[in-house]
Amino acid sequence: VREKCEKIYDSFGVKMFISDSKDTEALDYVYNELLEWQKAGKGKAVFPAAIDLSNIQQQYIDKIFDSGGFYSKKNNVISVKSQYFADIVHAIRHEIAHANDSKKDVTSGIITVTNKDGTVEEIDIDKIIVHKQIQKRDENGRPMFNPDGTPVTTKALNSDLTFVPDLEKCLYVNEFENAGIPIRQIKYAYTKKADFVAVAAEGDYSKYSKEFKDLLVKLGLPEWVFAMKPKNNVSSTLNSYPKNDFTDKFTPQENQKIYENTEKFFNNVAKNQAEVYKEYQKFFGSDLQCRVKDFKGLNEKIYRQINKLDKKIEDLSDVEKYNLEKLKPGDEPLTREAAEVLIEKYTLQKENLINDYDTVYSTIQDAFGARLILEDGSAKSVGKVHQSLLEAIDNGEIKLLEINNYQGEGSIPYFTSAQIKQLQAHCRRQGYELKVISSVNAPAAKENSYQKLYNQQEAVKKSGYTTCQMNILHKNGVVSEFQIRGKYINELAESEHIYYDLSEGKDISKGNPAIKELTDPLKNAVADMNKKENSHIKAEYSKYLTSCYKYARMKELGIPMEKPVLPPSVNKLLDIENIIAIHEKIASIK
Repeated sequence: VREKCEKIYDSFGVKMFISDSKDTEALDYVYNELLEWQKAGKGKAVFPAAIDLSNIQQQYIDKIFDSGGFYSKKNNVISVKSQYFADIVHAIRHEIAHANDSKKDVTSGIITVTNKDGTVEEIDIDKIIVHKQIQKRDENGRPMFNPDGTPVTTKALNSDLTFVPDLEKCLYVNEFENAGIPIRQIKYAYTKKADFVAVAAEGDYSKYSKEFKDLLVKLGLPEWVFAMKPKNNVSSTLNSYPKNDFTDKFTPQENQKIYENTEKFFNNVAKNQAEVYKEYQKFFGSDLQCRVKDFKGLNEKIYRQINKLDKKIEDLSDVEKYNLEKLKPGDEPLTREAAEVLIEKYTLQKENLINDYDTVYSTIQDAFGARLILEDGSAKSVGKVHQSLLEAIDNGEIKLLEINNYQGEGSIPYFTSAQIKQLQAHCRRQGYELKVISSVNAPAAKENSYQKLYNQQEAVKKSGYTTCQMNILHKNGVVSEFQIRGKYINELAESEHIYYDLSEGKDISKGNPAIKELTDPLKNAVADMNKKENSHIKAEYSKYLTSCYKYARMKELGIPMEKPVLPPSVNKLLDIENIIAIHEKIASIK
């Protein structure tokens, strides 16, 4: 029990109080429920400082004995009457929803909201939540009347002093019914706005209409809540790994270990994301896009890293073929003995990625991502960002682990050779070496050594992809990925990723029929171009994309360049302007 309480605190920062020292079922359920909030909110969920399951709260005796639980806004504590396990399942999501209600202070009257399109909307809560009216009585119990003889009315009260709803006049009652919420809870939803939102959080979100979901968001429920499982589907035992495209290659024990490492890693990053974001804001301002990689994506990335090691091991098993097909220019051919040493090395790395959390933590370096999109992508503007990086390094605020100064063939990267060397020098003064992937100007007769030192071949991307990307270690131990892009490169890169994902066989529609309708023709065009007999067309398209990236970068720098034209052999659907248009439509659907 102690270990489970510590796990909840380490993962979510929530202290647990329990009355039964053997109640592991309750703790497992609470952990899994908190994980649902963490996964959906990706670090944005508000958790209480403590959850009290001790069943000795005075409020249960004196005030709200009929309630399943309550949330104290003042103390940020959730208390649940936990005589039975069902009490916890009944109350815990409801109370966490209160903590995450962004408009928890509004109880009645008008809520004014600004919609995504900039329009202002007024929502009258009293038209949604209607209470029964009864004739008011004076202190002697006599009915009261207005001067005109009509009865003086007041809202009817339940025994627990909550208002009695008039369900026939209330709006959206059918939404709660469709979502499987029992009538007792529906009545409670219509006592006040906060409980309207919290009870809605208990339902099956797939049954709610878009109109109702939009209303709940406007009333204070975070939109990401709808990504959670229904509360009755949350397990009261240790979560087991979900099957995906990778799990069949591994034993159940290996899959479970990978899942547990994903869980621990994700929780650590999500728990610390606000602190990391503040560090970025301190040095680079508030115009940043930040995200925590979603749980499923993080889990799959670990599998992909393991698969890469498997591929290396497979390639090295045939040394002759490896030397013919895989050697990089300038590298010495491998002997069989050298190949066996590498196979042993990669096998150990693979085992560690499966079983060792610290290896996972040091290998996956983009669980938290920050992106700075420069409205002005000029050298002067980039220079200011570079100066901020130097100051952060010198102050010991961050540790710059690796920098990838990517560019296309013949294009201009974001950081110059001098700026890259400056970053190296400042890191060395802090006592560590910065790994660099960049095309750096080499002194005469030192070209070969510079190519290896700066990994120059990796810096020049065949696709033309241009960005400055770095891995940063923060003081709280989180490693993040930081990208710098100009606005034209960003528009191109975000849109072109559709082509990349389709080439990788990814389902970018994720089951959305509207997106599928947009992307299926593109998917077919990509599949056709990727056929072996069309390799020459794919090569032409690759050159076209490189030119598009160069054109976007030159536009940022104010350097004139003729706009690239799609080769006649390539399907017109793959024109970058069409892909950008599709990307914009997908964004509007989401």
